[in-house]
Amino acid sequence: LYIAEQSSISILKSKKQSIGYKKSKEDYKYENNIFSYNNNTTFFLASDGYISQIGGMKNFPFGKKRLIELLEKGLSEPLEMQRKNVMDMYLKYKKDFDQLDDITILGFTVT
Repeated sequence: LYIAEQSSISILKSKKQSIGYKKSKEDYKYENNIFSYNNNTTFFLASDGYISQIGGMKNFPFGKKRLIELLEKGLSEPLEMQRKNVMDMYLKYKKDFDQLDDITILGFTVT
């Protein structure tokens, strides 16, 4: 979970446990994370597909650092413009490489 307040983004980390795979533990006890936030805080939930996409000048994964920089750059923009920027960057970065994984990024603002 990426938490955007004002002009910076922090990360609320979670335990690494998959959901729905055959090897997933059916009795796994997920933790609840409770935190406070201010009005007009924007949240982004993301799967790992975007940051693991290969591309760019050196054919490296996009990476979490680049995603955070991209999201921070667009924080003054409406969410629809941020969606466009994230999609445009993805297509530019991956070039002719195949998509490696599912990609989900959900952004919402709590007012």
